[in-house]
Amino acid sequence: MSDLAKALNEALSQLSILLEAADEKSGYLSPEEKNWQNGTVVDIKKTKSWLEEILADCKFFGKNISFQKFIIEILKDLELKVVLYFLNSPSSRSVYDACGNRLKGVLQLKDSYKVMRDLDFGDRNTVVVGANGCGKTSLATQLQQIVHKDLGIVLPAQRVLLIPNIRNIPSKTSADAIYETFDRSIPNYKKKFSIDNPTGYHSYEEAIGTEFTFLLIQLFSEKIANYFKLEDEFKANPKNPESFTPFFNSKANEVIEIWESLFPGLILKLKETGSLHVRRKDTTEYDGNSLSEGEKEALYLIGRVLLAPKNSLIIVDEPEAHLHKSVVCALWDKLEQKREDCVFFYFTHDIDFAVTRDAKKIWIKSFEYPNHWDFRFLSDDTIPEDLYLELLGSKRKILFCEGDMQSFDYKLYSALFPDLFVVPVENCSKVRAYTRAMNSGGLANVQALGIIDRDLLTEEDVSDLMEENIYVLGVSEIENVFLLSELLKPFASAQGEDIDFDRMESEVLNEIAAKKDEMLQQARCFYATQIFSKTEFKRRCSEADILQSLNDRTEKGILILKKLVNDLDLRLSSSVSKEDYATAVEVAFDKGLITTVQRFFFSSNADHLREKLINFLKHDRGVAEKVIERIGLGGILCELEKSK
Repeated sequence: MSDLAKALNEALSQLSILLEAADEKSGYLSPEEKNWQNGTVVDIKKTKSWLEEILADCKFFGKNISFQKFIIEILKDLELKVVLYFLNSPSSRSVYDACGNRLKGVLQLKDSYKVMRDLDFGDRNTVVVGANGCGKTSLATQLQQIVHKDLGIVLPAQRVLLIPNIRNIPSKTSADAIYETFDRSIPNYKKKFSIDNPTGYHSYEEAIGTEFTFLLIQLFSEKIANYFKLEDEFKANPKNPESFTPFFNSKANEVIEIWESLFPGLILKLKETGSLHVRRKDTTEYDGNSLSEGEKEALYLIGRVLLAPKNSLIIVDEPEAHLHKSVVCALWDKLEQKREDCVFFYFTHDIDFAVTRDAKKIWIKSFEYPNHWDFRFLSDDTIPEDLYLELLGSKRKILFCEGDMQSFDYKLYSALFPDLFVVPVENCSKVRAYTRAMNSGGLANVQALGIIDRDLLTEEDVSDLMEENIYVLGVSEIENVFLLSELLKPFASAQGEDIDFDRMESEVLNEIAAKKDEMLQQARCFYATQIFSKTEFKRRCSEADILQSLNDRTEKGILILKKLVNDLDLRLSSSVSKEDYATAVEVAFDKGLITTVQRFFFSSNADHLREKLINFLKHDRGVAEKVIERIGLGGILCELEKSK
């Protein structure tokens, strides 16, 4: 049994003694005293129940340093030896009140404990993301109660960073005590992550420049103390220079070294006068306050993190605040590396920063006052983490499609569905996987839709996919959308172009007839790739079994392939012979047909015409919606209507 478990068991035993004593002595109490006792007994039972819960959690978190520290502080605050005084003087109201107040103070941490347990007690670096107003600050405030229990430090988002001159530098011992007071007791910092209300400070001096004052006092005092130690060491071992080295390695020097690596060209100096100066190369020295806000911010953060106690939980609200993007990642990379003993807990709405952290990612979905957060760990490997975070930052429904950011799939769907956050993800397999992953994750404000090409899907397949919000394109490929009369005719009208559509359609049909064999061969290769690309075998298959399976698969596959190609041949031939332009451009398998259309619209090239058509769709919702219906994606419009 661990020392922590032993301490918890001892506390539980003492609480049991208290309850037994209360039961024994209740018969000797007056009604008024009995009432006082009952209130205390209720708190004892609550505390006992909670400690039993904590004891059970030891099995899972016993090796976690943050958990250990928190529980140790709870037991210290409980001070059951003091509470046991209750046994000796049960009839004094003051004793009951003192006992009850102590227990109530401890029980106030129960909500913080629950939150921290849900967050795995900061078992490793963590980034909490969420939009403004989602409850990040409230969660951070809750965690501060734990940090207040000597677990670490809090770095609020907003500070007044003025660099003072330190007139009287105290001894290292006194400076430690001063810094400890600053770190633990200054109002506001342990209540909320801002200084929205400076009048809440005890004094004006605490509101202005407090941060750097105490930080520099600590750095100066340590540096001076090291110089005295260096002098003593020199006197003791004047011929052993190696023994001097440790005394040059002050926190102040470490802070300056990291800072100067972030801002090359600037040199910092702590002056013997108690001031901080900065010098740009080949220039005179300036007062530290000449630094930019970002430069001061970085200096402060470096100092605070390096001075944090060993094995600290470092809570950072808006780690990117006031810092240039070129600096922010390098800064936190260096600090994480320097303080590998600590756990960093970042609260941010900056997705770019979140993506850069090698850390656990938590997304806050919502917050219900006073202490209920609905959040999820972003641990699903189906979707890349950076994409997941980007999607969570969107307030629109998500539409996954094939292609990339440069493809016409992405550009066309963005024009057709401006109310959706369109995300291209290479191929149909990823469209399916990502859509399912997003919708199965219980993300209240995130709903995903998907669009894929028809390929070899049956009508039953199409119907099943629609149940999962995955829609199938109603034309053979996305390029065919640019051939539709529903798009070309209103576009020509809007451009004031007099197009001979009968002649255009006739030429396109002739082109289809001329290229039919080529289209069928292209389709044949495409279908064959889909049919034969995935052949799986059981682990214990013999060679004969494998050959037989391949032969069966090939035989069946060839039959399917022939049927598909024959069906396409029939539809192409029928549409051409009947001069059915609508069907022909729906089933055609040739990206080059747009060049025939392009000549009638006097565009410089096919891409130019595509861009003009997409731009037209952006500005004419009536035509866009007709096109959407024409290509079989009307269900997406219905989904959007439902969400309004």
